[in-house]
Amino acid sequence: MKDYTQAFNAAQANGVQFSKDYFQMGYANQVIIADLAKKWGYRKPKNANGSTSRYFYALLKRRYYSSNS
Repeated sequence: MKDYTQAFNAAQANGVQFSKDYFQMGYANQVIIADLAKKWGYRKPKNANGSTSRYFYALLKRRYYSSNS
């Protein structure tokens, strides 16, 4: 399993708020997530029903964001 901790930290440093849903973010934040996915070599599942950016955001949120903090 790849470690995307640096990608998560970079996203937060660029203003991405993981407390929001993907579709509540602005377009600029969605582009930031897409660029990070490309930089870290993330590939969405073959049968994915959405964008690479949305899947990468969900991965980062699931692995590294805890709503208790």
